[in-house]
Amino acid sequence: SADGTAFFTERPGSARVMGLPGGVVVTLRETMSPSRAQQFLASRGLTPVRPIGDGSTTWLVASDPGLPSLHLANRLYESGDFAAASPNWWQARAKK
Repeated sequence: SADGTAFFTERPGSARVMGLPGGVVVTLRETMSPSRAQQFLASRGLTPVRPIGDGSTTWLVASDPGLPSLHLANRLYESGDFAAASPNWWQARAKK
């Protein structure tokens, strides 16, 4: 798209559309206070956007939209610094 968001489908031929609007969801390896978690993320060159849930282990960090968010998620997971990292997937919702 014009804003750099990449769109994907769940599998070839699937009608379920997914996108990468930017951001990576990371799960810390240990419980931390929100201020300590922000310091930990910043020390790894990341910009914390907001906690997810109680903010003790899961955070949304900033990234460019599209494939850069996928690449960052892979790099963060492979670093071993995080229990999990995944792009902030957007999924189209069907009306009931």
